[in-house]
Amino acid sequence: MSRTIITPKARLSYPKLFTPQAPEKPGDKPKWGGAFIFEEGSDLEEMKQAAMEVATQRHGADAADLIRAGKIHWPFRTDAKDGYPEGCTWMNINTTQQPGVIGPNKEPLTERDVYPGCYVRASIGAYYFDRGTKKGVTFGLNNVQKLADGERLDNRKMAEEEFDEVPTDDTPDVPAQESLAQAPKSMKDLGL
Repeated sequence: MSRTIITPKARLSYPKLFTPQAPEKPGDKPKWGGAFIFEEGSDLEEMKQAAMEVATQRHGADAADLIRAGKIHWPFRTDAKDGYPEGCTWMNINTTQQPGVIGPNKEPLTERDVYPGCYVRASIGAYYFDRGTKKGVTFGLNNVQKLADGERLDNRKMAEEEFDEVPTDDTPDVPAQESLAQAPKSMKDLGL
Protein backbone atom coordinates (compact mmCIF):
# COMPACT_ATOMS: atom_id res chain seq x y z
CA MET A 1 0.00 0.00 0.00
CA SER A 2 1.20 3.50 -0.78
CA ARG A 3 1.56 6.36 1.65
CA THR A 4 -1.32 7.14 4.00
CA ILE A 5 -3.68 9.88 2.81
CA ILE A 6 -6.41 11.67 4.75
CA THR A 7 -9.32 12.21 2.38
CA PRO A 8 -11.29 15.43 2.03
CA LYS A 9 -14.76 15.54 3.58
CA ALA A 10 -17.13 12.96 2.08
CA ARG A 11 -20.65 11.70 2.66
CA LEU A 12 -20.77 8.09 3.71
CA SER A 13 -23.07 5.63 1.96
CA TYR A 14 -23.60 1.91 2.62
CA PRO A 15 -21.49 1.97 5.79
CA LYS A 16 -20.14 -1.35 7.02
CA LEU A 17 -17.76 -0.03 9.67
CA PHE A 18 -18.87 -2.05 12.70
CA THR A 19 -20.25 -5.22 11.12
CA PRO A 20 -18.47 -6.50 8.02
CA GLN A 21 -20.10 -7.37 4.74
CA ALA A 22 -20.19 -11.12 4.23
CA PRO A 23 -17.72 -12.54 1.70
CA GLU A 24 -18.95 -12.67 -1.91
CA LYS A 25 -17.16 -15.93 -2.76
CA PRO A 26 -15.95 -18.88 -0.70
CA GLY A 27 -12.43 -18.19 0.51
CA ASP A 28 -12.89 -14.40 0.47
CA LYS A 29 -12.58 -12.47 3.72
CA PRO A 30 -15.36 -10.31 5.22
CA LYS A 31 -14.96 -6.59 4.43
CA TRP A 32 -15.55 -3.41 6.36
CA GLY A 33 -15.94 -0.08 4.55
CA GLY A 34 -18.44 1.89 2.53
CA ALA A 35 -18.97 4.22 -0.39
CA PHE A 36 -17.43 7.67 0.03
CA ILE A 37 -19.09 10.49 -1.94
CA PHE A 38 -16.98 13.57 -2.61
CA GLU A 39 -18.86 16.72 -3.61
CA GLU A 40 -18.07 18.43 -6.88
CA GLY A 41 -15.01 20.63 -6.41
CA SER A 42 -13.44 18.44 -3.69
CA ASP A 43 -9.65 18.39 -3.93
CA LEU A 44 -8.85 14.78 -4.86
CA GLU A 45 -5.44 15.56 -6.37
CA GLU A 46 -3.36 13.83 -3.67
CA MET A 47 -5.54 10.73 -3.95
CA LYS A 48 -5.25 10.69 -7.75
CA GLN A 49 -1.49 11.12 -7.60
CA ALA A 50 -1.17 8.20 -5.17
CA ALA A 51 -3.37 6.01 -7.38
CA MET A 52 -1.36 6.93 -10.49
CA GLU A 53 1.92 6.17 -8.69
CA VAL A 54 0.64 2.66 -7.93
CA ALA A 55 -0.57 2.14 -11.52
CA THR A 56 2.75 3.41 -12.91
CA GLN A 57 4.74 1.10 -10.63
CA ARG A 58 2.89 -1.81 -12.24
CA HIS A 59 2.48 -0.63 -15.86
CA GLY A 60 5.11 2.06 -16.37
CA ALA A 61 4.44 4.72 -18.99
CA ASP A 62 1.40 2.78 -20.29
CA ALA A 63 -0.58 3.23 -17.05
CA ALA A 64 -2.54 6.35 -18.09
CA ASP A 65 -3.45 4.83 -21.49
CA LEU A 66 -4.64 1.60 -19.84
CA ILE A 67 -6.79 3.58 -17.39
CA ARG A 68 -8.33 5.71 -20.16
CA ALA A 69 -9.05 2.57 -22.22
CA GLY A 70 -10.77 0.96 -19.20
CA LYS A 71 -8.33 -1.96 -19.20
CA ILE A 72 -7.44 -1.46 -15.57
CA HIS A 73 -9.74 -0.31 -12.78
CA TRP A 74 -9.57 3.35 -11.73
CA PRO A 75 -11.35 3.96 -8.40
CA PHE A 76 -12.68 7.49 -9.06
CA ARG A 77 -16.28 7.05 -10.25
CA THR A 78 -18.47 9.82 -11.61
CA ASP A 79 -21.35 7.72 -12.97
CA ALA A 80 -24.80 8.36 -11.52
CA LYS A 81 -25.63 5.99 -8.68
CA ASP A 82 -28.37 5.74 -6.09
CA GLY A 83 -29.25 9.42 -6.13
CA TYR A 84 -25.69 10.60 -5.53
CA PRO A 85 -25.39 14.32 -6.38
CA GLU A 86 -24.62 15.28 -9.96
CA GLY A 87 -20.97 16.15 -10.44
CA CYS A 88 -19.78 14.16 -7.44
CA THR A 89 -16.97 11.59 -7.42
CA TRP A 90 -17.52 8.44 -5.40
CA MET A 91 -15.63 5.29 -4.62
CA ASN A 92 -15.93 2.15 -2.56
CA ILE A 93 -13.15 1.92 0.03
CA ASN A 94 -12.83 -1.31 2.00
CA THR A 95 -10.58 -3.29 4.31
CA THR A 96 -10.36 -6.83 5.68
CA GLN A 97 -9.60 -5.47 9.17
CA GLN A 98 -12.12 -3.51 11.23
CA PRO A 99 -11.30 0.21 11.05
CA GLY A 100 -11.24 2.53 14.01
CA VAL A 101 -14.14 5.01 13.99
CA ILE A 102 -13.96 8.25 15.97
CA GLY A 103 -15.88 11.51 16.23
CA PRO A 104 -14.74 15.10 15.69
CA ASN A 105 -13.12 15.22 19.15
CA LYS A 106 -11.48 11.79 18.75
CA GLU A 107 -14.17 10.11 20.87
CA PRO A 108 -14.95 6.48 19.94
CA LEU A 109 -18.24 6.11 18.08
CA THR A 110 -20.79 3.32 17.82
CA GLU A 111 -22.80 2.01 14.89
CA ARG A 112 -25.68 4.23 15.96
CA ASP A 113 -23.53 7.36 15.42
CA VAL A 114 -22.43 6.54 11.87
CA TYR A 115 -25.12 6.23 9.19
CA PRO A 116 -25.66 6.73 5.44
CA GLY A 117 -25.45 10.48 4.87
CA CYS A 118 -23.16 11.59 7.70
CA TYR A 119 -20.00 13.47 6.80
CA VAL A 120 -16.67 11.75 7.33
CA ARG A 121 -13.05 11.68 6.28
CA ALA A 122 -10.88 8.60 6.08
CA SER A 123 -7.30 7.44 6.35
CA ILE A 124 -6.59 5.42 3.18
CA GLY A 125 -3.79 4.04 1.01
CA ALA A 126 -3.73 3.16 -2.70
CA TYR A 127 -2.75 -0.34 -3.84
CA TYR A 128 -2.83 -2.51 -6.96
CA PHE A 129 -5.03 -5.60 -7.14
CA ASP A 130 -5.01 -8.45 -9.65
CA ARG A 131 -7.88 -10.94 -9.54
CA GLY A 132 -7.39 -12.58 -12.91
CA THR A 133 -9.73 -10.74 -15.27
CA LYS A 134 -10.26 -7.85 -12.86
CA LYS A 135 -7.24 -5.73 -12.02
CA GLY A 136 -6.34 -2.15 -11.29
CA VAL A 137 -5.93 0.45 -8.56
CA THR A 138 -8.11 0.84 -5.50
CA PHE A 139 -7.85 2.21 -1.98
CA GLY A 140 -7.66 0.36 1.32
CA LEU A 141 -9.38 1.80 4.36
CA ASN A 142 -7.46 2.36 7.58
CA ASN A 143 -9.71 4.47 9.87
CA VAL A 144 -12.69 6.85 9.72
CA GLN A 145 -13.48 10.10 11.49
CA LYS A 146 -17.06 11.39 11.53
CA LEU A 147 -17.05 15.15 10.96
CA ALA A 148 -20.75 16.09 11.10
CA ASP A 149 -24.29 14.87 10.82
CA GLY A 150 -26.06 15.07 7.47
CA GLU A 151 -29.40 14.23 5.93
CA ARG A 152 -29.79 10.47 5.86
CA LEU A 153 -29.41 8.92 2.43
CA ASP A 154 -31.56 5.91 3.30
CA ASN A 155 -34.56 7.98 4.54
CA ARG A 156 -34.56 5.99 7.77
CA LYS A 157 -35.44 7.95 10.89
CA MET A 158 -34.03 7.64 14.37
CA ALA A 159 -36.50 6.33 16.96
CA GLU A 160 -36.36 9.72 18.74
CA GLU A 161 -37.66 11.38 15.56
CA GLU A 162 -40.60 9.02 15.10
CA PHE A 163 -42.12 8.92 18.58
CA ASP A 164 -43.44 11.55 20.97
CA GLU A 165 -42.61 11.42 24.65
CA VAL A 166 -45.05 9.50 26.81
CA PRO A 167 -45.48 10.53 30.43
CA THR A 168 -44.30 7.70 32.66
CA ASP A 169 -47.40 7.87 34.88
CA ASP A 170 -49.71 6.92 31.98
CA THR A 171 -50.76 3.29 31.99
CA PRO A 172 -51.58 1.82 28.62
CA ASP A 173 -55.15 0.65 28.12
CA VAL A 174 -55.40 -3.04 28.94
CA PRO A 175 -58.32 -4.99 27.48
CA ALA A 176 -60.81 -6.30 30.00
CA GLN A 177 -60.49 -9.99 30.90
CA GLU A 178 -63.85 -10.78 29.23
CA SER A 179 -62.67 -9.51 25.86
CA LEU A 180 -59.47 -11.55 26.17
CA ALA A 181 -61.47 -14.67 26.91
CA GLN A 182 -63.40 -14.16 23.66
CA ALA A 183 -60.26 -13.67 21.58
CA PRO A 184 -59.25 -16.55 19.28
CA LYS A 185 -56.60 -18.82 20.80
CA SER A 186 -54.56 -19.14 17.62
CA MET A 187 -54.33 -18.06 14.00
CA LYS A 188 -55.84 -21.45 13.15
CA ASP A 189 -59.02 -20.42 15.02
CA LEU A 190 -59.24 -17.45 12.64
CA GLY A 191 -58.89 -19.72 9.60
CA LEU A 192 -55.50 -18.21 8.73
